[in-house]
Amino acid sequence: MKFFVTTPVLQKMKFDGIEGRAEFTILPPDVQRPLTQHQEELIAKYRLLNDGCQGAYPGPETDKVCEQRDKVNLSKFGICFGMKEQTLADSQWHACRVSSYGYEIGSESFRVTCRPGESITVSLGIFALEDLTAVAKGHGVVKLRKSELSSTYSVIKVPMDDGDRASINYDFDATGANLLRDLYDGRSAKFPIGSGSISVSIGSGNDALRDEIAHAYSVCK
Repeated sequence: MKFFVTTPVLQKMKFDGIEGRAEFTILPPDVQRPLTQHQEELIAKYRLLNDGCQGAYPGPETDKVCEQRDKVNLSKFGICFGMKEQTLADSQWHACRVSSYGYEIGSESFRVTCRPGESITVSLGIFALEDLTAVAKGHGVVKLRKSELSSTYSVIKVPMDDGDRASINYDFDATGANLLRDLYDGRSAKFPIGSGSISVSIGSGNDALRDEIAHAYSVCK
């Protein structure tokens, strides 16, 4: 799967004398993504509650069902309804993509935490893929254009009721900052995950964005 680092910058690099932190927006390609089994189950749950709310006689029990339905925020689990500029009649539930109505720019992110000269952690905050559910931790090689970086990684389920968000944390020694240099140069970094990989590259020629990547590298190297 591919992601592109883009604007807006969610948090510019901040250094407190010990640790540096920065966070960037990442976007997947604007293509159709399959619903996971869990997402399909959530949609079915919502439809059941919606039918109970709209198709029942008014009263306390119906009000209770409507309240339950209103608490089910499917967008938090990467589920959107309809595409931008699409009519309501043509809209369907689907895995969110950039052109989906309700997709929030910045809901998926690339976070850097480092101790200069010592270590760096890169975290990918993404809507959990179905094949991530069986992955807890691992070890692999992050591939850059001209080099490779050894890394350990862990998948942390973000506690959002049913946990459909994931943070994949990659830990490196200080040389891991080189991947930021490659991103600045317009190259991609390919992160291992299970039997597959996630590719990240800068998705904009915006000089201000590249400057923020460069600043993160200068702090973390």
